[in-house]
Amino acid sequence: MSRTLIFSFILFNLLLNISYSQSGYFKRVQVVDSLYVPTRINSSAYYLNGVLSTSLSLDTSSLPRLNRLNIFTGYKNTFKSIYLTSGGNDTIKVTDDYGLVIATADSPRVRIDNRGNVYLPDTTFNNPYGSIFKGNTRFISTFHPDSSSGYNTFVGMNSGNFTMNNSNVAMPTYKFLCSYNTSLGFGTLSSLTTGYYNCAFGYNAGTAITTGGNNFPMGAFSLSALTTGSSNTTIGGQSALYLGTSSSFNTGIGSNVLTGVNGQSVCHVNIGIGSSSLYSLKTGANRNIAIGIASLYSLTTGYGNIMIGNQSSDIYGTVAFTTARRIQTGSFNILIGDTVYTTDSSSSRQLNIGKTIYGTGIYTDTARIGIEAINPHSTFQDSGSFALQYVSKTANYTVGEKDYCINFTTAGDTAFLPTAVGKQGRIYVIKNSAASGTVVVDGLSTQTIDGVTTKSLTTQYSRVTIMSDNANWIILSE
Repeated sequence: MSRTLIFSFILFNLLLNISYSQSGYFKRVQVVDSLYVPTRINSSAYYLNGVLSTSLSLDTSSLPRLNRLNIFTGYKNTFKSIYLTSGGNDTIKVTDDYGLVIATADSPRVRIDNRGNVYLPDTTFNNPYGSIFKGNTRFISTFHPDSSSGYNTFVGMNSGNFTMNNSNVAMPTYKFLCSYNTSLGFGTLSSLTTGYYNCAFGYNAGTAITTGGNNFPMGAFSLSALTTGSSNTTIGGQSALYLGTSSSFNTGIGSNVLTGVNGQSVCHVNIGIGSSSLYSLKTGANRNIAIGIASLYSLTTGYGNIMIGNQSSDIYGTVAFTTARRIQTGSFNILIGDTVYTTDSSSSRQLNIGKTIYGTGIYTDTARIGIEAINPHSTFQDSGSFALQYVSKTANYTVGEKDYCINFTTAGDTAFLPTAVGKQGRIYVIKNSAASGTVVVDGLSTQTIDGVTTKSLTTQYSRVTIMSDNANWIILSE
């Protein structure tokens, strides 16, 4: 009833009670009816019927409709309080101490103090007040069940709801349920039941989340299909649009990232950074990482894939290989570079770095690496030339980690080998190119070269190729 008085100025059977301090008086009270005809009570209201009084009551039930009420005081700020009541519990109070208060009985609804601060009550099941509406639609609310911790903030048309309920959960252990949620935008977090620690920003962001927690959708329609999933972070318009129901621990940054397929995309632990990356995910596509525009765009059910680089041709189909070679169901692939690919859409455990370094069987003991060899047939295959380290020496030299071929061009020099321990499989080539004289190859301490501690190269152009067996050196050729 009090709200009707404030906003429409239409009220029937108004009973006016005005209280003031004894040091002041009312100059006049004026009531204006629906015909805008003033009914005026003039002069001092300090005495009523010859009796000193501290209040004035005016019954307006005889008026057809109250249009306006004017109260004039003799001196500024001399009145103690003004009460407007409807005859029931609804009251509007204006007091020196509390300013304007709108209340029912002794429960304040709204208070505006004399400094211009506005106070609203916490909104709960048992106290469903204190929200701000635009028209008939909820706009700002802090609603939470009475038994929860609270600290919810919902801003936006139909943001949050008045139906959250944790009455079926043991308390106080789970007081965090239905609590610590923040949302901004139309329809954000509007389906919460026991959800907690969610932050949603943007039109219908997180609109379907019910029991999920620790989700952070930001952008229009971001995470708009998620219900019970937790710990998802998506930033960008329509990011994770159809990432469904219980999906958890996903991170997406960019418009249309982690979009998914409506009703078919319960996925976990994926990271997509870049517009339209991981766009086509379906249930089972887990633990994928895609960084770049449209990176892993066509992936559906594959898992454990890593791609760093743009793959815009997947969207537009402008490159011939994309239809047959873009990953859809393959798993455990590593792709680095612009528009890199696998041999077909279901390939698994392949490596492609810049369309130059390829691999198969990665993450296994039978992995193979190829240089410009898409399907390497050996553990290492080089489809072109390669170079190994070469040094030329004219004095004694200690062979090091980065050496391969050491060529002595003067006689009487010694090549001091490093320890063979911990170097299993390492190969050195030592050559004597001096016109005459000997070059000596000397093992470390007591380590041997085919059973002897030194090996002599006595003729020009003689050489020895040795390999560590992890204890000593063995001769491969000489």
